[in-house]
Amino acid sequence: MSITRLPVARVLAPRAALCLALLVALLFALVGPLIAALQAAGWSTGGIALARTGGAALVLLVASTIADRGRPRIRRHHILDVVAYGVGAVAVAQVGLILALQTLEIGVAVAIQFLACAVVVAWEWVRHRRRPAATTIGGLILAVGGTIMVVNPFHGDPIHWTGIGWAVASMLGVVVFFAAPATPNRPSALTLGAWGMVVGAVIVAGFVRAGVLPARFSNDPGEIAGHEISSLAILVVLVVASSVAPHLLTMMVITRLGATSTSLILLTEVLFAGLLAWGLRGQPLTLLAAIGGLGICGGIAIAQIGDVRA
Repeated sequence: MSITRLPVARVLAPRAALCLALLVALLFALVGPLIAALQAAGWSTGGIALARTGGAALVLLVASTIADRGRPRIRRHHILDVVAYGVGAVAVAQVGLILALQTLEIGVAVAIQFLACAVVVAWEWVRHRRRPAATTIGGLILAVGGTIMVVNPFHGDPIHWTGIGWAVASMLGVVVFFAAPATPNRPSALTLGAWGMVVGAVIVAGFVRAGVLPARFSNDPGEIAGHEISSLAILVVLVVASSVAPHLLTMMVITRLGATSTSLILLTEVLFAGLLAWGLRGQPLTLLAAIGGLGICGGIAIAQIGDVRA
């Protein structure tokens, strides 16, 4: 049996799954400071997106080939799952956010993207035909409200509907990120991640080739926490720690906790992002963000109570 076929749901305890989900949120939160460092070194967002997805695809393909002993385990009936994951979870989620940020403030774009957890709850409701517990809905509302307080979108430039459209597209891509691993008879996590990342990388390359996402690269070092670090080292961390690892770990967590709980727990990403921006980039923390953080934690706790009772 390949290690990618282990029955994760049987061996991963709920507490371990919760810890892994928080680790995933932390790893995804690293993306902001790492991208900011590369941009300051002269990289464009298109170049970063292409290098990130391409590098992650290469790493995952090598790992998948080794795990499957040189015989890819993708089957014909898995192709739709792989394409959906690559298009939605990899390409649209990333490119949509990049294009949204061209006309929207980051707070507005991120707030829209994190509404994905509400769509996931609705999707689970329709899929299982079982209404979520009142505590789950209440926890969701509190957590989303806390997220909006952390990103603070209610200031700055007027809203641009083109940017809103791209942000919504990115949000739907995030929904696929949570929904695809929860579907029955999907390929293994490593297979889905590897070939899905390949599909996503090809689509990102298409956007770059069309000039929608201009690609610019640089050998200049970036700065993190006041220290100069080579762009290659930053890129390696971005690919391995903030792309490959969280994608695979999220699939493991979803197998144990479900898409709804996982999507709510991963809202803590905005908390970690704020702390990392403060520690690594020197950006100040605000009282509103602190209150929002408490709302996120409280909402997740309430939602978990609903899941336990259900």
